[in-house]
Amino acid sequence: MRGFAAAALLAGAVCSSMPAIARDNDKPTTASDGSEILAPGTPTRPVELSRLVADLRRGENIGRYKQGVICMVGGPLTWKSGGQLELDTAEFDDAFRDELERIGYTVAGDPNNLFANAGDSGSEYLIGGRIKHINAAVCFPMGGFGDFDTSKGEASITVEWQIYSKLDRKVIGTHETTGYIKSGSQSGGAYSILLNAFADSVRQLASSDGFKKIFVGSPTDMSVARQAPSNLEAISMSALPAKPVQISDAVSSTVLIFAGDGHGSGFLVSPEGHILTNAHVVGAAKYLKIRWSDGTEGLGEVLRVDQGRDVAVLKTEANGHVPLPIRGTAPLVGEDVFAIGAPLDEGLQNTVTRGIVSANRVVEGYSFIQSDVSVIGGNSGGPLLDRDGNVLGMTAAGLTKAGIPLGVNLFIPIADAKSFLGITNAPSH
Repeated sequence: MRGFAAAALLAGAVCSSMPAIARDNDKPTTASDGSEILAPGTPTRPVELSRLVADLRRGENIGRYKQGVICMVGGPLTWKSGGQLELDTAEFDDAFRDELERIGYTVAGDPNNLFANAGDSGSEYLIGGRIKHINAAVCFPMGGFGDFDTSKGEASITVEWQIYSKLDRKVIGTHETTGYIKSGSQSGGAYSILLNAFADSVRQLASSDGFKKIFVGSPTDMSVARQAPSNLEAISMSALPAKPVQISDAVSSTVLIFAGDGHGSGFLVSPEGHILTNAHVVGAAKYLKIRWSDGTEGLGEVLRVDQGRDVAVLKTEANGHVPLPIRGTAPLVGEDVFAIGAPLDEGLQNTVTRGIVSANRVVEGYSFIQSDVSVIGGNSGGPLLDRDGNVLGMTAAGLTKAGIPLGVNLFIPIADAKSFLGITNAPSH
């Protein structure tokens, strides 16, 4: 964050100015700044500050600094770094955590755990902030003697907040706040004043009705698999006989899906031309170009998407291609499995890899098949098959470290894909 045009403004210490709180044992209370403190024992859903960026241009004026006992001599404060600088959120996270915990909210993660990753801490929601505007007036009374740690002044910070649901896998709310602080002489330089203005912006966010509506309530048990909505209008397709299919033949039932500047995979599951893939492959598109294994191309219409379960169904012309049969039983740990897709490059369409089922897991509220079968970007949406060519699941994600695959890959069970999309099979004749 420390992108200011003067060494004097690069102070590191933080001096928090927390409002006094008058507590009552069973009722909400009010701090001296007017923010409401939740009653003790109020259940809240865990949240985490995931990302903070400053949307400020290099050289942009963000206020003025002065020095001297009467604060007369000084100059402009300018932002040193350009573009959307992603901030080191360590100190801002402390301010975020302090403010929300003071009010009574649950902030996920252990700040003392140096090995934790954002989003892996048990949080149900992630919050991102975009700093859109800063205006500061800072005085260093002892600046003439080389003391740029002692400062006083005022600052305002405007932050655009986004709230992301890990269950729904989408931004479910936005809110803009402008935090303001005016402080007397304190240590920490200009940085401390800005952090306290940021803390006030957090207080305003936490006091908003929209924030309370989302975060006040019993937390969701993320270790229990989420169920599909029950009010979906059915998408009916013909039932398929469960007969063995050679893996080499199953390739002709998979497709390459062109999505924006990238691509993904999908597979045919009905004679009527229904294709399953990931929601993140289709994005917001209504129509997508698809390519069959023989090189012929067609247009697919997106019929339904479930962002949370990350599944989508398209409709196209089957053109004589044979749908893949769907297995009705869950895979066994240790069972051989095969994945088909187009890893990395569209020219690698029809790639087949082999592995075993490693485990059946619940991750962030959804069921997954874990396997060591090799998949990578471009495989998304492709089928996971048993040795008889029956569909077990759909490629969802592969874990990597420093860009290197770890052999820990997740697949959406085909039963989940169907139920979250409202797919039913008509009786065969």
